[in-house]
Amino acid sequence: MKTFWWKCGIFHFHSDFFCAVGGFSQDELLKVWKGLFYCMWMQDKPLLQEELADNISQLIHVIQNTEARHLFIQTFWQTMNREWIGIDNLRLDKYYMLMRRILRQSFEVLKRNEWDESLIELLLPLLMKEVMDPESNAPTGIKLHFIDIYLDELAKVGAKELTADQNLKFIEPFCKIAATSKE
Repeated sequence: MKTFWWKCGIFHFHSDFFCAVGGFSQDELLKVWKGLFYCMWMQDKPLLQEELADNISQLIHVIQNTEARHLFIQTFWQTMNREWIGIDNLRLDKYYMLMRRILRQSFEVLKRNEWDESLIELLLPLLMKEVMDPESNAPTGIKLHFIDIYLDELAKVGAKELTADQNLKFIEPFCKIAATSKE
């Protein structure tokens, strides 16, 4: 795994910091994500926004512990849900890009683990609970963007490798939510 440094204002981050993740609590990860959220907020140059979004999303691969990685992804979506209302129109695109990159790297974890059934069974309920579930705190803008990017990102990562049954497994949660949702 490649290590990298990046700078946000006076803060310097090194990917090795996240190797220790496994000892972080949910509250601690929410604080980390709030810091990363505002790093993205402060970055105004488009090419640097892309680089930052890539670096942040690559942190998923630095975390080797499955439960810690799961919590890292979960707290990302919780942070987006919490902070979304404060994002102005000029900053929306960079957060759309960040969500896309996080989702892509979440799928990439599955691919690198040969689409392990147990990892799929962890990720899909998390995504549905935090983003798509009618009971979630996800704002409509996040839900609509998630619907827009979900299959695109799965295809980019390698949905072609999956069997029909495996592909259905990725679509099934949407069907269940659509069948029970009043929205």
